[in-house]
Amino acid sequence: VQHHGFSAHLDGIQAAEILESLARARELRARRPGEGAQALTGRYAVEWGRVRDGVTIPLPQAGATLFAGDRVYLRVFNEDLPRLYVSVYDVGVSGRISLLTSSEPAGVELALREDYTLGADESGVVEGLEAWWPRELPTSGGPPVPDLPPPSPARTALLAALARRVAAARRDRPLRVAIDGVDGAGKTVLADELAPRVEALGRPVLRASVDGFHRPRADRHARGRHSAEGYYRDSFDHAALRAVLLDPLGPGGDRRVRTRVFDHRVDAPVDAPVRTPAADVVLLVDGVFLQRPELRDAWDLTVFLQVTFDESVARARRRDAAAGGDPDALAVLYAGRYVPGQELYLREADPGRRADVLIDHGDPQAPCALRGLETDDA
Repeated sequence: VQHHGFSAHLDGIQAAEILESLARARELRARRPGEGAQALTGRYAVEWGRVRDGVTIPLPQAGATLFAGDRVYLRVFNEDLPRLYVSVYDVGVSGRISLLTSSEPAGVELALREDYTLGADESGVVEGLEAWWPRELPTSGGPPVPDLPPPSPARTALLAALARRVAAARRDRPLRVAIDGVDGAGKTVLADELAPRVEALGRPVLRASVDGFHRPRADRHARGRHSAEGYYRDSFDHAALRAVLLDPLGPGGDRRVRTRVFDHRVDAPVDAPVRTPAADVVLLVDGVFLQRPELRDAWDLTVFLQVTFDESVARARRRDAAAGGDPDALAVLYAGRYVPGQELYLREADPGRRADVLIDHGDPQAPCALRGLETDDA
């Protein structure tokens, strides 16, 4: 039996038990909301993310990476159902399934407008649950344990200045913020670090990523796996991004949104729940190509992280090597698809010039605001 690089000599009964466990795990991961009599007729919201120094950092519904030792939380809010019962399962990489809400086997009961946070203690303090890697599975080829330094004084100052600008930008509706940049610019990390700082200034935050709006693989690769045109023009469903997320939070919108519609890892649609955030919510979206013409008027504030392509490729190689990827295949993709595709974007959209906030992010620990921010040491 082999799974995630783990092999062992097992008898027939042991092998059958392992295969049955993996099958159950696969079926649970693939489950979708009920239909017909089993469907939920009301609205609810689910949020999850990391806990760092007592601060919750919301993460996208799909595509986020966790590491051994990270602390995570999950929050469920019952928007308009008379009663909602919540059960949370951990489906491990080895196929083991655990009920995390075991103190209430029938499900945590939530009345109308009540919420439940997994990872909070009895006093409501959110400490999170620690993510861990099974001992029986090797770490090689699995998620790397990063050596992430704490934010430097320069990074802390820039994040504080950006949070102040975002929190102070008031509309009579939600604020839609794009964190834009080329591949490997550090968009997701910056957005994740920015979110709790904005919340600390009194604004609720909704996180999303353009990665939740990929088009099917056949569409993305219709011009060829290494096509720069295909990368820029065919990768994402921008119409869906506007229809289910950006426009509902814009002028005249009803605020009923979905934060993702497609999972590119399994090449399948995602039936994400509809949620209605607060009227003064800040939507933080990270991703590539966010200032392209068909999205340009859908943002209230745009941030562009500027890095060289040499640095972009170097970061991608480090990230891929840590995940056990093929550096030669990655180099071919970047040379033929990703870098030329980004060059098309820079020529056609000129995002650095158009962005409200321009940040030199060549050194994440020494970022420099080139335009649009007033830092404490300015």
